[in-house]
Amino acid sequence: MIHHSRLSSAVCVIGLGLSLIGCQQKSDAPDLKKSPEPNAQVVDPSVEKELQSLPEADRAEAIAQKLCPVSGEPLGSMGVPVKVAVKDTSVFICCESCRKKLVGDPDTYLGKLGR
Repeated sequence: MIHHSRLSSAVCVIGLGLSLIGCQQKSDAPDLKKSPEPNAQVVDPSVEKELQSLPEADRAEAIAQKLCPVSGEPLGSMGVPVKVAVKDTSVFICCESCRKKLVGDPDTYLGKLGR
């Protein structure tokens, strides 16, 4: 017959050993506490497919711009962003429906982009 205190001690030692073994594994998961690289562009996964449809140089510009100056929506949220030239400046809009407003009042919408 095992004495109660010896059984309790044995259980504690086994439990401690198992907890230490379990903690030794390294995780392959990314460290979510780390902030992205300072110059890294973070792309919303819901619009990434649409942005990938743009030529590489345009894609970088659209990612940097992020939002349609007319609707305020994320570029790529309404399909492939549309590139429009106004006042010697290339601007991306979320869809063709925004073109008329941008061309009709470029100063307002370029001002929203800080240009």
